[in-house]
Amino acid sequence: MMIIVGKVEGVVKEVEEVAEVVEKVASQTEKLSAEVAERLNNGELKEVALNVEHVSNVIAKDARMTEDFIHKVGDLKQDLKDLEAMVEPFIDKMEHKK
Repeated sequence: MMIIVGKVEGVVKEVEEVAEVVEKVASQTEKLSAEVAERLNNGELKEVALNVEHVSNVIAKDARMTEDFIHKVGDLKQDLKDLEAMVEPFIDKMEHKK
């Protein structure tokens, strides 16, 4: 069981790191494409730059949501450990009474 937990924690850490990188890249791409769009005249290239800006914005938001979710899962895991630590003495007492 501990081997599985260790592997899952490793995967979660990697996913979190990837989400952070994706967010940074998407944010920078969004800023750059906005600057490019401002400098271009109306036309296909400006439209492409605006679309890249929009897509980058969505990707950055999704990456932030992924990071938030991972953090909430970590908080939940800690809450469950705390609950287990609180309940364990009572379970031990019940088992000794049998």
